[in-house]
Amino acid sequence: MINSDIIYTILRTIPESIMIIFSGFILLGIKKDKLYILKKGILLGIIVSIIRKLPISFGIHTVLSMIIVGAILFMVSKDRLLNSIIATCQIWIALSLSEAIYIMIATKIIKIPFAVLTNNIGIKGAVTTLPSLVIFLGLSLLFNKIQNKTKKILKEKLKY
Repeated sequence: MINSDIIYTILRTIPESIMIIFSGFILLGIKKDKLYILKKGILLGIIVSIIRKLPISFGIHTVLSMIIVGAILFMVSKDRLLNSIIATCQIWIALSLSEAIYIMIATKIIKIPFAVLTNNIGIKGAVTTLPSLVIFLGLSLLFNKIQNKTKKILKEKLKY
């Protein structure tokens, strides 16, 4: 069980979930309006918050959250299971990398104590970790660019 209060959920988990859904839509090339993305993101945030409250071993919540993201992306993308699985994996790689990059920047350059960055209970912990979401979005856009470039190269190679 991961303890976090309602403030942390509102300030960190919900925005992170919205960004995860938005990134999934980018990676899958799905065009939806902002309100639709917002609704799916809030839904994911609520589900993730509930999963974090379950009495399960640390790390299992991440796997369950990945399954939920994959299911949401699959339902939205309509019959693109493999692409939804790949996008979900790309999202979690980008999320992990963004957290690692931000922790390095925050602790080494900005000198924020590591304990503050890993505090998932209060306002301070939520606000100080928000910049990692910008890094996450940047990495998702980079993955999308690489993915599109790779597809373009493969199409050209298959013509010959």
